[in-house]
Amino acid sequence: MEGSVDPRKRGTKILLTAIGSLAAIAAWQFYQFAVFKDAGGAVDAQGGTIHLWLAIGIALIVSVAGFLLFSRLLRYDRSNEMHITSQGHPLGARRITKDVL
Repeated sequence: MEGSVDPRKRGTKILLTAIGSLAAIAAWQFYQFAVFKDAGGAVDAQGGTIHLWLAIGIALIVSVAGFLLFSRLLRYDRSNEMHITSQGHPLGARRITKDVL
């Protein structure tokens, strides 16, 4: 059963897991920015800007990686291309049988 696993599908699953994990980290960093408190315990949005920049940076990385992954997944049939201008089989390449009727 293990021999039937396609290595490309396995790599895709690993990449999707990594992208999902990065997205969760970005969400956590944004949460840390939103609830950042100063020494007095009051919510201070200006003090946690490093969390905001981390969330934005990770979100950009996740967006680019997701775009590249899905653009690659949409090209699954690129080896089966058939162009409109392809000529097909040459006329003399068919086997002609005698006494067809």
